Amino acid sequence: MENWANTEKAIEQYGDRLLELYKQKLSSKGYRLSSNITAEYRWMGFKYQAVFILPEYWKWVEYGRKPGKMPPVGSILKWINAKGIKPLNKSIPQKSLAFAIAKSIGKKGIKPKPFLRASKEQLGNPADLIRKAMEKDAIRQIKERK
Repeated sequence: MENWANTEKAIEQYGDRLLELYKQKLSSKGYRLSSNITAEYRWMGFKYQAVFILPEYWKWVEYGRKPGKMPPVGSILKWINAKGIKPLNKSIPQKSLAFAIAKSIGKKGIKPKPFLRASKEQLGNPADLIRKAMEKDAIRQIKERK
């Protein structure tokens, strides 16, 4: 909506900074996840939102996984292939390696690595930035109606 251009710009600037900081934190630790993240900005009813588009496995990186059920072996196999991981013993098939990793994750879980939360905390709350932009937009609209 063109009447809220300052607000849109403030949300997009904050979203872009958050996304860039998040990608930096991920890539500094060697996560390829960082290259598969994008942001879209769109109106959802009366709300203008930043929507991050991430691969499904981002939540396991961010929040970890408790011990218990094994993850799907097929997903682990895809991850192994994407990372180029090879078994130390060349006679072990990749599917067996994927099963062993999945079993270990089921038994031990995965520790969380809250890079997104850390990025949000580093940038701080965007409320003041957005409030100021909304004030500018509201003042402009009032002046235009006179």
